[in-house]
Amino acid sequence: MKINMKDMKNSAIGAVAICLVLLILGMALGSTREKITQKKTEVTVELGSTMQLHFDATDFFDVDIQKANKFSFDTSKVDLAKVGKYEVTATYNKETYLITVDVVDTTKPEVEMAERVVFTNDLEKANAGITEIIASIKDESEYTAKLIRFEKKDVLSTMDEFAVKKLEESIMDFGTDNEALALGTQEIPTQPGIYRCTLEIADVHKNAAYREVYVILDTTPAIINDVEDQTITVAKEKLSEKPVIDLTLYKGYDEVDGTLTSDQLFIEVVLKDEAKHEWTVSVSYTDRAGNESKSEFFVKVEEEKKQSSGNNNQKPESNSGNNNNNSNNNNDNSGNNQGNNGNQNKPTDKPSGGGTNNNTQYDPKDANKDGEVSDDEAMMYITPEKQACIDAGYGVVVELRGGEAYAVLMKDSDHTINGKDGGQILLDYLHERDLRGDVGGCWINPDNEWYWYVADDIEYYPYNNGDGEIIW
Repeated sequence: MKINMKDMKNSAIGAVAICLVLLILGMALGSTREKITQKKTEVTVELGSTMQLHFDATDFFDVDIQKANKFSFDTSKVDLAKVGKYEVTATYNKETYLITVDVVDTTKPEVEMAERVVFTNDLEKANAGITEIIASIKDESEYTAKLIRFEKKDVLSTMDEFAVKKLEESIMDFGTDNEALALGTQEIPTQPGIYRCTLEIADVHKNAAYREVYVILDTTPAIINDVEDQTITVAKEKLSEKPVIDLTLYKGYDEVDGTLTSDQLFIEVVLKDEAKHEWTVSVSYTDRAGNESKSEFFVKVEEEKKQSSGNNNQKPESNSGNNNNNSNNNNDNSGNNQGNNGNQNKPTDKPSGGGTNNNTQYDPKDANKDGEVSDDEAMMYITPEKQACIDAGYGVVVELRGGEAYAVLMKDSDHTINGKDGGQILLDYLHERDLRGDVGGCWINPDNEWYWYVADDIEYYPYNNGDGEIIW
């Protein structure tokens, strides 16, 4: 066999070349498959985060800065507006790695209250619309608001502007969630009263904020005062017209809202019987708790009667003699009047002697003429001093029954002094003395429209000792 040395040389060179190529390819392949150690596979982000997702490869991989700069991250699958877990793909030198992004909600709602005192006649119904007292809620998730804890603090009383303000000033936000969740009980109250409550505002991920509120649970409608049936006389041509009603006759009283004047009531005059010219005055009132009251009163319109001209001409002649006689009688009675005046200066409690004595003079305070002056009679008697105060436009604070009741006298129920009616004057008087009581109103003399605001069932208010401690 003949061997060609030239061919062998060429073959050897070719083999060496192939080996070199394979070595270079191996080295290149080895570099692309470099093992990178991933030291972190998950990151947590708060729901609604406005910051973009920024990844530093050195946080997730065991690499130096030079290699870290060669990483790229695909975050297109992440939704920061929705709780959940999302995948991020990290790429280095054609190798891919997975990182999990966990979007969570751990933030309590931010709550701003519009009101802290709620009036209702049904706590379950009030709970359904409790968000009405919340000015704003900031939270990235859906939320609910409801009263969850209840503690009775007091019985019902007149809750005027002053009392509501004082109640609001006593409200403080809870120091801890445990304090909020320990208040009272979870049982929803049904008995009227003033309740301290925990309001919970919680999102769907069980993050909750708590606020203290007060609920005035009032289930009693107001009382509308009775008004007697009225007959109004008008000219014949006005018989079919709607009568002009004195609206100030219609008043009322509510256990919580206090004395009600006509401008607080809804008053409507409705035709009842056109042929008989009869009308109905419908008076209604809805208190702050939602209790409704309604009463109806009767009004009849009649044609005013006029005397004939003939009779009028005859009257002066027929009465002239009588008038002269009356003048004489008046002169004759002057002595008796003087005597009676003398007796009035020395009233007796009871008639002297047996039988009936028409000349017996009673104490002017003794309204029912039973010979004794009760506390109520003494209260309602208008002394010259009280009348002077009335004429000057001032109410009079009177202490009754040794401080068990107090009263203020006003010209009428619409009378105000410096913008305050008698009820408010009386309440201020009580508050100044750390007292409280149920305030109501009553007429004394409808002809003169004197009106009493009376407070009874007097109790002491708790007061602060200056160190933040409430003393009862």
